[in-house]
Amino acid sequence: MGYTGAVARDEEGSFLAACRYKEKATSVAMIEAKAIWHGCMLGMTRGWNMIMVESDSLESISCLKDITRKGSWEAFPVIARCSTLGSGFQDCRWSWAPRSANVAADLLASRVRRDALAFDAALSFCYLLALPIPSTVR
Repeated sequence: MGYTGAVARDEEGSFLAACRYKEKATSVAMIEAKAIWHGCMLGMTRGWNMIMVESDSLESISCLKDITRKGSWEAFPVIARCSTLGSGFQDCRWSWAPRSANVAADLLASRVRRDALAFDAALSFCYLLALPIPSTVR
């Protein structure tokens, strides 16, 4: 059991939206793939035509860039769904980012700012924050 987090920003880096989901997974690779899928779904549900998905999972991003690349067999079904979902956008790019650049999503997955929202631990949710996530403040 774990959590995934996805943070959406515009082309200038300004915060747009975020999602956090409670997940069951048998491996870290699967949880990382599910985080990418939730990021794609965030873009899809918001009606965006173009997205760039950044993840600190080099394995997942490498597999998305080359679907024939060997990766975790447990994560492959989720990676394949991400690839299919990505093809539904006018432009979808997969990008690796070091963990240090992915602090906002990591923070979201590891904890929720209780002062920004009410949270029911049994539910997955998508929300907009009135307050910025700390790493978005410059």
